[in-house]
Order: sequence, then structure tokens, then C-alpha cells
Amino acid sequence: MISVFYLVLIINSDFTVSSAILDQQYPVVQFINGQYYCMWQDMRYYSPDRSIFGARITQDGVVLDPFGRLILRDRAMNVDFAFDGVNFLAVVQDSC
Repeated sequence: MISVFYLVLIINSDFTVSSAILDQQYPVVQFINGQYYCMWQDMRYYSPDRSIFGARITQDGVVLDPFGRLILRDRAMNVDFAFDGVNFLAVVQDSC
């Protein structure tokens, strides 16, 4: 079964951010330096444990990382992130 989550941005339409196997859920999104950054909980490697993946998305809804980029591969439950103009800070809740 392939789970897909959708992200509706200012472009006013749904589009696929990730279509990896198993579940992808709980996306968080920020607009930084002219593009969107999305991170989410992903089950593709360690079911039932979770990983965190991310992708960059243009203002037109083009996903630059269609398979996502692995951020953390160890029992991660929730993610949030911030940008200070130079650095990203990702905060992840561990499932243990």
C-alpha cells in the first residue's frame, strides 16, 4: 500500500510531496529564502519505528527532492524546525 500526503500551499492546489511506501504523516512546512521546506514523519525504513524526512519545494509546487531526504533514522515521532537566516535547527521527539 502506498500512502501519499498532500500539501496545499499558496498555489491553491494539492500535489504529492512524498509517495514512498508505508505511511508519511505530520508534515511541518516553512517558507525560507524563496522556497518551502517540508519535514515529516516517515515509516519506510523501520516500521513500526519512524524516521524523519524532508524535501524542498519551489513556489510553483515543484518538489525538488521527490524521494525526500533522510534527516533522522531512529525512532523519531514528531519534528519541528526553525531557520535563523544561516542555520537550520530541527527538533525531534524520540519515541522511547
